[in-house]
Amino acid sequence: MKKQGRVNVTRGASVVADESSWINWEFPRFREGMIVLRAFAKPLIALLAIVLLVVFRAEIVGAFDHDITTVNIHGEFRHLNPGDIRRVTAPWIGESFLMADLEEIKSRVLALPWVNQVTVQRIWPGKISVHVVEQIPSVFWNEKGFLNQQGEIFTPDVLTVNRDLVAFTGPDNASLEIRQTMMRELENLKSQFALYDAGIQKLALNARGVWEVTLEGGTRVAMGEAPFEEKIDRLGAVLSRANDADRAKMARIDTRYPNGVAVKWREIKLAAHMDTTR
Repeated sequence: MKKQGRVNVTRGASVVADESSWINWEFPRFREGMIVLRAFAKPLIALLAIVLLVVFRAEIVGAFDHDITTVNIHGEFRHLNPGDIRRVTAPWIGESFLMADLEEIKSRVLALPWVNQVTVQRIWPGKISVHVVEQIPSVFWNEKGFLNQQGEIFTPDVLTVNRDLVAFTGPDNASLEIRQTMMRELENLKSQFALYDAGIQKLALNARGVWEVTLEGGTRVAMGEAPFEEKIDRLGAVLSRANDADRAKMARIDTRYPNGVAVKWREIKLAAHMDTTR
């Protein structure tokens, strides 16, 4: 163990310092300096990067930016015309690749009648990729549009006739929730009516919550308010006993009676044969 004490230094003599005392004196200061340096290093680097971006912005952008040369269209189209998509995206050809507003491109494509979803991406160095999901009509809506699978309304310029789609009639201000309720009820009614070989052509819901079904043969069925289980049972009892000729004569069936149904028959008009001979 070394003793600590005064050291007399004679002029001209060299002094060998105790290494352990130098380390004990210098290391804490070195460690504190490193902590301070680390604390300021990241902000200084970030500040330097910002300064470089501001000063050399044009050069940096010029090195990585290019003109848009191509807009690629992707998707499976049955009703959409890809030419319409190219038309609304054409203004971006020749524009800055990095500065192109992808949200604006998406908005322009979404405005097309048969478009449901759009994804827009940059592909360096100068391409824009547009992936489009087309609307799938589930039912007609109020004779002027369609509902898609989510119950959302879309109105193409031309309503394509599809006899397999059921026609919905509902309040013009019907909420999304009401439209989705109608779609769920349609699936429920389809499965139950199928037990009696009865297909659905139209489904109507008025503002008071009263339902009416039109069968494929044109017979209107007043269902009233939900629930429908007992009403369908009474309707099924009538349909089960009727042959095709009888069903064709039924103009309207009212299921709202508690103990049965009321049937209104079509008027049978007979054309009289007129003898024009003298």
